[in-house]
Amino acid sequence: MDWLRDMALFVEVARAGSFTKAAQRLGLPTSTLSRRIQALERSLKIKLMLRTTRSVELTDAGAIYLARCADIVDAARIAHENIRDLANVPRGHLRVSLTGDFGPIFIAPYLAIFRASYPEITFDLDMTPHRVDLATEPFDLALRIGALEDSSLIARRLALLKVALYASPSYLASRGMLKRPEDLALHDAIPTRRGANGAHWTLSNGKEVRRIALKCPFIANSLGMIRMLAISGAGIGMLDEAMVSQDVKQGRLVRVLPQWSLDRIPINAVTASRLMPEKTRVFVEFLAKQLAHLNHA
Repeated sequence: MDWLRDMALFVEVARAGSFTKAAQRLGLPTSTLSRRIQALERSLKIKLMLRTTRSVELTDAGAIYLARCADIVDAARIAHENIRDLANVPRGHLRVSLTGDFGPIFIAPYLAIFRASYPEITFDLDMTPHRVDLATEPFDLALRIGALEDSSLIARRLALLKVALYASPSYLASRGMLKRPEDLALHDAIPTRRGANGAHWTLSNGKEVRRIALKCPFIANSLGMIRMLAISGAGIGMLDEAMVSQDVKQGRLVRVLPQWSLDRIPINAVTASRLMPEKTRVFVEFLAKQLAHLNHA
């Protein structure tokens, strides 16, 4: 049943977008990998890939074949790993993508605790600012803060951050205190993102809800950057309450519109498939327990 092996090789090449990259990951000669894909195409009697000097593109048939085969290959690989792990503690190298300062603030404090329980698991923590493509890039897991874009990826909600609006005393002294949400339109806001129709904050007070369009001299995808901008007097930032508690106590920040609340911000663990290796599964379960206290803040 060589076609089962060749199916797995095809999935690796399709995900890598290159015979060379896939061959490096698999530890095979590129020529061998190319011959196996050609043999698979001959057995199917249809072209799956269009080869160029730098990359490969899937044909329509190749795209359909990948959609059908990817989960089969992943399920077989994970079944192999999980059965092997029945006789051993979870082990392996876990590649995790984190954005902004989310990792240092919310994840780093727990990693030593995790490794004390699972010493056979090692980490590659990638802090690149762009959102990696889990379907094509070599990551086991992505940890994301904020709303997720619609996709075929699988998300497990770990926690919800309680956030509020904060500004420095110097900013409020020069620009004036806010009495109602509509006053935000007259101020400089520092949001985490801008939507297709601009940046907005939604505030609620009991049954009253206000959605306010913002004027944004700065937009930052880092809570740490927003905190420093707010402290420096650059505007009003939406920040995690626990993160800035010391700033409030020491007078660096003041809460704005304290009687109004904002929607909590989700923290999600994102994977390419519901079928996770044991090393990934135990880490996600561990984080869900460690971060659960944020839901009750």
